[in-house]
Amino acid sequence: MAAVSRSSPAVFVIAENKKRDIMGLLTVKQLEFRTDTRSILTGIDCALHAGEFVGLIGANGTGKTTLLRLLMGLVTPSAGSVWIRGKPTTQYSRRALARQITLVPQDTGISYPFSVRELVTMGRHPYLRRFTPITQHDMSIVQAAMQTLAVDALDERSVTALSGGERQRVMIARALAQQTPIILLDEATASLDVCHQLDVLTAAKKLADQGHLVIAAIHDLNMASRFCNRILMLNQGQLVANGSPVETLTQHRLRQYFSVDTVVEVAHHTNGLMITPLQSLI
Repeated sequence: MAAVSRSSPAVFVIAENKKRDIMGLLTVKQLEFRTDTRSILTGIDCALHAGEFVGLIGANGTGKTTLLRLLMGLVTPSAGSVWIRGKPTTQYSRRALARQITLVPQDTGISYPFSVRELVTMGRHPYLRRFTPITQHDMSIVQAAMQTLAVDALDERSVTALSGGERQRVMIARALAQQTPIILLDEATASLDVCHQLDVLTAAKKLADQGHLVIAAIHDLNMASRFCNRILMLNQGQLVANGSPVETLTQHRLRQYFSVDTVVEVAHHTNGLMITPLQSLI
């Protein structure tokens, strides 16, 4: 099994994001989303910065995927707004927005037999004019993205012939090739084995260290505490905690919002937390 490259190619460095932004690379103001029958998200407020790796956590049905889709502009909020670089996302064209933010969805089902290289190359589309051929510069970025996620050996394979974990890594490679300052991961490690969970989260952390803002919806709280420097905790569509893992992942909050009794300890060998579930309270 190939390991993800431990050296991140220079093509993924976003130099202008290295210096911490003051107002927030991504700002959410009183964001709400309602359907005809219920409220999904209510009053979400936060400012997220370049260089942060943010874990988005919450029990099933708390609105994590909906929030990511709102950030991407895939659905229209019922109230409130999303701002990138001090500008509402509604003022960006679709192509311009695609150069700022990208989403790796939870569902990686693909029916057409694109090759791995073809799919990763699609990440360059926001930078190409219609009918403009791909350049050598674009292909070097595609190659580096595939190497970072250890899918370069699969470059001629059809994505329909890959395992779920392999497809997920290919989709993340496509997001890297898009070179956006903001990368959203919707349960991107859910179908991966432990080795590749570590590889993907290590790669994501390195991207954050280089200046990207990475936001990952994640169920594994131990992984979130180890890799993320900030945690956003949702409960019933509201943002109930926003802070470091130590500040947010407390026994009280896990009992209140996840309905589980836990022991929370510092894992000195990882600099994260070790969260041990004891019993369900449901």
